[in-house]
Amino acid sequence: MNNKIKSIVITQNDFIIRNVTDEELDIRGHLSNFTEFDQSGHLLKEIKYDRSGLFEDMHIYTYDDKGFLITDSYYPEENEEAEKITYENDETGLVVKTRKKYLDGSVDTTVYSYDENKRLEKMVTTSDDGEPEEVEVIENPERPLSDDIPDTEENEARITRNEKGQIVLEEVFSEDDQLLSKIERKYNEDENLSEVEVFIDGQGKRFTRHYILRYEYTYFTEPE
Repeated sequence: MNNKIKSIVITQNDFIIRNVTDEELDIRGHLSNFTEFDQSGHLLKEIKYDRSGLFEDMHIYTYDDKGFLITDSYYPEENEEAEKITYENDETGLVVKTRKKYLDGSVDTTVYSYDENKRLEKMVTTSDDGEPEEVEVIENPERPLSDDIPDTEENEARITRNEKGQIVLEEVFSEDDQLLSKIERKYNEDENLSEVEVFIDGQGKRFTRHYILRYEYTYFTEPE
């Protein structure tokens, strides 16, 4: 099935210890994320919610007739556009310049440079007065499997895939083979994520986290 996704609602269900003397767990669910797409698959809107299920922030995106991103508007409140980024792209879609306008009317301009393989290598940001404000050189490090997974040379990551090549299990073990984190994924009949269970052992240095993300989809109706 190749249904086109119109929107995704993600609910987060946290495993909570009832109290310090009670090992039994409660599960508390709350709205976590809402995303909306157009029929071409472009992300139009993304809303994030806090742990109480209340509005946290929102991004609204627009695109040109080639499908290249041209604006990203940030809303810290539902009716307050605090920042708006306008993108300039080359003919291949690479971003060459952005203008970030703030609530007070000030604007930062960023120019992007790429290497011969079209990998981003430098960003130079200037403020309204035209003076360089920030220069960032990109080293293109390999991205870890998950931002939540501890990443050290001593740890070992193990990945399990299903028959379709989708990752169904990511595990990270310490040098002494102790489980540090686990991400287990399930998929629906459209091969989209339906559930993600995350466990991260805090090892006494930070909070242990255990939660389940559940995905609900709406689809564009195909013409008859």
